[in-house]
Amino acid sequence: MMVLLVMAACNALMLTCDILILGRPRLSIGKYFLFFFSFGGFFLLQLYFDFSPLLPVALGVNSVLLVKWTGRLDSFLSIPLGYILNCVVSNLVSLAANRAWDLSVKDINGDGFYIVLLGGCSLVLSCPLLFVARGVMGRYVSGVLEKMGGKLLALIGVTLLLCAFMLFTMASFFDTLDITHREFLLMVGSLVLYFLFTLSMILIVLHTVRGNYEAHKKVEYLEHLKEYTGNLEMVYGNLRSFRHDYINVMASLAAYIEEGRYAELRDFFYGHILPMQEGLAQRNDALCRLSHVHVLEMKSILYAKLLLAVNRGG
Repeated sequence: MMVLLVMAACNALMLTCDILILGRPRLSIGKYFLFFFSFGGFFLLQLYFDFSPLLPVALGVNSVLLVKWTGRLDSFLSIPLGYILNCVVSNLVSLAANRAWDLSVKDINGDGFYIVLLGGCSLVLSCPLLFVARGVMGRYVSGVLEKMGGKLLALIGVTLLLCAFMLFTMASFFDTLDITHREFLLMVGSLVLYFLFTLSMILIVLHTVRGNYEAHKKVEYLEHLKEYTGNLEMVYGNLRSFRHDYINVMASLAAYIEEGRYAELRDFFYGHILPMQEGLAQRNDALCRLSHVHVLEMKSILYAKLLLAVNRGG
C-alpha cells in the first residue's frame, strides 16, 4: 500500500507541475493543492483497483476544473499533454535505468526509493519540454483554437486523452513481466513513436485548419473591400449630383439678384437652401463619425446603412 501511495503522489506532483508550467493565467496556491490531492486520489484508486479507464476520467475531470478556473478553453489540453510528456520521459528514464543498473519495470514499480528517484529525474527532464510545449501552444495553437471554436478543441482534447490512455496501457502491459533489454528498448521506442505520430497528426490538422481559416478570412476581407469600394463610388456619384445642384442653386440666386426680386430670393433661401444646409450638416456629421471605426468590415456595413438612410431622406 505504501508503494501505491508513493506512486500516486509522484504522478500527482508531476501533473500539478504540468499545470503550473502549461496553465495560464496563474492560479492561487490553494487550487494547486486541490489539483494535487485530486490527482493523488484518482491515481490511488486506479492503482489499488487496477482500473485503467479511471485515467482518462481523472485527466478529463481535472481539465474541466482547469478550464473553469482559468477561463481559457485551450487550458483543457494542458493536463493530457503534460501527462503524455511525463509518460514518455518517465519511460525514457526507466530505459536508462534498465541499461545502467539492469533494473526491470517490476523492480522499479516495487521499490518506493526507485519510484521517487526516477520520478524526480523525470520531473526535472520534463520541465524543458513543458516550457517548449507552452511556447508552441501560445504561439500557434491557442490562437487557432480561439478562432475556430469548441469543435476543434474537443477533437484535439479527445485525441490527447486517448493517446494518454494508450500510452499508459502499452507501458503498464509490461509491468509484471520480465523482459530483456532489447524488449525494453522496443517497448519504449513504440511509446515514443506512437506519441510522435499522434503529435504529428495534431500539428497537421492545426496547420490545415489554420490555412483554411486564413484563406476564408482573406475572401471575406476582399468581399468587404469590394462593398466598401462600391460605397465610395456611390459617394462620388452623390458628390457629382450635389455639384450639379449647387450650380443650379447659384444660377437661381444670380437670377433673383440681377432682376431685383429680393422677396422671392428671401423665400427661396429660407425655403430651399437653408433646410438643405441643415440636412447636409447632419448627414456629414453622421458619416464623419465613421472615421473612429477602424475595422474595415464593420465600417463597410455601417457606411452602407448610413448611405441607404441618406438616400431615403432619413
